[in-house]
Amino acid sequence: MRETTMRIDLHAHSANSPDGFDTIDSLLASAKKRGLNGIAATDHNKITLAHSEMRKGMFLLQGVEAGTKQGHMLVYNYSGKLHTDAFELVEKVRDENGITVVAHPFGMRKDCLRENTFRVKADGIERFNGRSLVSNLACVLNRFAGVGGSDAHIKEEVGNAYTEFGDCEKIEDIWGCLRKGKFSAKWETKVGTVALAKWKKIKKMLK
Repeated sequence: MRETTMRIDLHAHSANSPDGFDTIDSLLASAKKRGLNGIAATDHNKITLAHSEMRKGMFLLQGVEAGTKQGHMLVYNYSGKLHTDAFELVEKVRDENGITVVAHPFGMRKDCLRENTFRVKADGIERFNGRSLVSNLACVLNRFAGVGGSDAHIKEEVGNAYTEFGDCEKIEDIWGCLRKGKFSAKWETKVGTVALAKWKKIKKMLK
């Protein structure tokens, strides 16, 4: 059987996040333009999608970026309570067959888990984040494996980092690959897109 490679941006924010600007459909269109096969909708502390689905020929994965006392966690395939303790959240999500990933683990901001990154025993970490140079370099220098996600807050950022899966045709295949570590992270940040997102955020704050 021919292997099917899928490229998914596992960390993207829509206008459903307080600091997001674009619709999910706009994010999907940008993903397609950059040669991706889909995105995960990971809005802040809000599970935007009831379930994962195929939309306009693209993978649209259910997710959320949950803020915890220890830092931000990416959660997939889960619709339950978002515990504010990362250790409890990982346990609860695993009990319900969901998946947890530590977001931008080694960044300098207070929303990064840093020393707790491996203590929480999540299913994985974010090796490449489209916005966090410091965290990405730490993962490279320490040879840490993990997923890739742009952390897009505007459509232009989608695809700045993504995860490549081999032999995946269905949504369940992607969950299986994540659990087994069968993927590779890619980092292709276009610096101008991050600057544009920052400028849009400033303009929004000044209104």
